[in-house]
Amino acid sequence: MLRFTVSDSGIGLSDEAKDKLFTAFTQADNTTSRTYGGTGLGLSISKQLVELMGGEIGVESTVGVGSAFWFTILYRPVKGKIEAPDKARSTDRWVASRPLKVLVAEDNLVNQQMIKAIFGSLLKHEVTIADNGLMATEYVGTRDFDFILMDVRMPVMDGLEATAIIRSMDTDKSDIPIIALTADIEAGNIKEYTDIGMNGVCAKPIDLPVLLKTIDSLLGEEIHTPVPKAPSAKQEAQDTNVDDEATKDGATADTGFAQVLERVSNMADQASSLGTDESDPLPEMAAIIGDKFPELLVSYDEALTAQCDKFKAEISELEENLADDEIKSKAKELTHSVKGGGGTFGYHLITAIATQADDLLSGTDALEAKDVRALGNHANALILVAGKKMSGTGGTAGRILLKGLKDFS
Repeated sequence: MLRFTVSDSGIGLSDEAKDKLFTAFTQADNTTSRTYGGTGLGLSISKQLVELMGGEIGVESTVGVGSAFWFTILYRPVKGKIEAPDKARSTDRWVASRPLKVLVAEDNLVNQQMIKAIFGSLLKHEVTIADNGLMATEYVGTRDFDFILMDVRMPVMDGLEATAIIRSMDTDKSDIPIIALTADIEAGNIKEYTDIGMNGVCAKPIDLPVLLKTIDSLLGEEIHTPVPKAPSAKQEAQDTNVDDEATKDGATADTGFAQVLERVSNMADQASSLGTDESDPLPEMAAIIGDKFPELLVSYDEALTAQCDKFKAEISELEENLADDEIKSKAKELTHSVKGGGGTFGYHLITAIATQADDLLSGTDALEAKDVRALGNHANALILVAGKKMSGTGGTAGRILLKGLKDFS
């Protein structure tokens, strides 16, 4: 465990400021006359990066004296030669030296189709789908598999319980490699997954090179190799000054979130009618999967619309039943699913909004009326983005929408 500390003799922080410092879009000084700029994202991103490396981050500070920011990370000494990652490989196609038998425990239909397209059609592996953890344990008991891709959150039986059952089997099947596929990859969660017996953890949306290298490492064999493709032309960088654009285009503190939604909707319609596209380049999964991707994208769009509508309905029920943990749990399952799938299909704006909603649902045991109002704004934003098919980050409209959520939530 390494610990790094950066100290300064500056203005320092109050206890109130320290409590909210690592929250996205939040700064110690949120007044309009603040001296220092920034969006309030730097420390939030730093927190996520540190937790992904198994560490923690914090600050010790005294007003008028200064601050000491610190973070820890887990590491192990390197063995052998280290090669720098080749970013040009991110959209490579991959081939397998031999077919593998893969069990996929995943309840989301679109994710099932995508994994089948990658591991079945592309890599020529034999893929068996289990809709929940109980089905996965039954399949393991009657069939042979080389490894399991296990979603963590599933109905009937979740991935953790299923893993525990498999590990308790009194045959050599108890040792089958299990890789968690999940959007919940904070340090505490990773420890929980590995403690229960999972051998590896890979994030959703799937980073295929990382996943394939994890599989090869667990099997002790280099099975998957990339077939390089010609690099695409670089995309022109976008100006990401959220505050200036949002204010310029109407998302100021006195407009109300309904007007923000109307403004963003009009911008999306105008871009569509003019044939312009402010979205990001196609996601790397499109290049990897190939001709199958448009079909999967249609399925994803349909499922996303249904999920966003259902999330809105759950939040409406939550307004009448603030203390109902069952409704809250259902809403959280939806945000988890939406944020996990967005990046795979290039819907980064959807992922950002769903992540914020997920954080709101996780942030407190007892929801207050203001929390549910904020969740209602996020539900309406998700429905708008899904309905208008605002892929990528949504360009200027997406930045205005995120700024509106910040101002009115």
